[in-house]
Amino acid sequence: MANKKAKQSESNQLQTFKKLRVYNLVMGSFHLAQSILILFLSNNFSLPVTTNFIGGGPGGITFKPPEMLFDLPIGPMVAIFLLLSAIAHFLLSSPGVFEWYKTNLSKGINYARWYEYA
Repeated sequence: MANKKAKQSESNQLQTFKKLRVYNLVMGSFHLAQSILILFLSNNFSLPVTTNFIGGGPGGITFKPPEMLFDLPIGPMVAIFLLLSAIAHFLLSSPGVFEWYKTNLSKGINYARWYEYA
C-alpha cells in the first residue's frame, strides 16, 4: 500500500514538472511577444536621468542645480525587461537547466527565481 502511494506521488510530481515546463515555455512566448509588441508600439517618450549634489563644507552647505545626464527611453527599456524575462523562462525549459531546476524544486529551493530577480 505504501509503495503504491509512493509511486502515485512520484507520478503526480512528474506530471507537475511536465506542466511546469510547458508553463515556462508558454510564459516565455508571452513575454517575448509582449517585448516585440512594446518595442514596435512604443513612442519616443523618455525620462531624464539627473544628478543632484550638495556642495560646500561644514557650515557652508550649498545646493548645486540638478544636472541632466541623459534621457532614458521608456519603451525600449520595458521591452528589454520583458525580453530578459522571456530568456529566463526559455532557459528554465531547456534540457540541461530544467533538470537542475527540477532537482532544486524537489528540495524546496528555487535558485532560478533569485537569479532572474537579480
